Amino acid sequence: MKKLIFGLILAIGAMLALTACGEKESPKTVTKAYYEALIKQDFKTALSYCCKKDGVALEEKDVDTLVAMLNEKTKDEKQKANMVEKYEILDEKIAEDGKTAVVTVKTTSFAGEEKTVETNCTLVEDKWMVNSGK
Repeated sequence: MKKLIFGLILAIGAMLALTACGEKESPKTVTKAYYEALIKQDFKTALSYCCKKDGVALEEKDVDTLVAMLNEKTKDEKQKANMVEKYEILDEKIAEDGKTAVVTVKTTSFAGEEKTVETNCTLVEDKWMVNSGK
């Protein structure tokens, strides 16, 4: 009986461990994490999901410069009004080669302006990243 109970506990633990891993990272999940960090104004985390247009990671000095710039932007009420307050992911399209993707996102700024934007993603060393546009 003890062996049966131990076996059940072990099996349940294994199932929980497997489900805790969640879904495989996709362009959609990376884009979601990126926007969540932007909304929290955790710009360093947001930029950790980004790469340059050619798939090269952002350099630390570039990240530091961008974080400083974005932090200043949040202090100016006019500029902050244009920042994303909320978002909704509408669609994800992965290219046939599986190396690029476009995630369509509806954003709403603090000023209430809604936009539909295409967030480009690139597969970099088996990890999806948001293109910074540079």
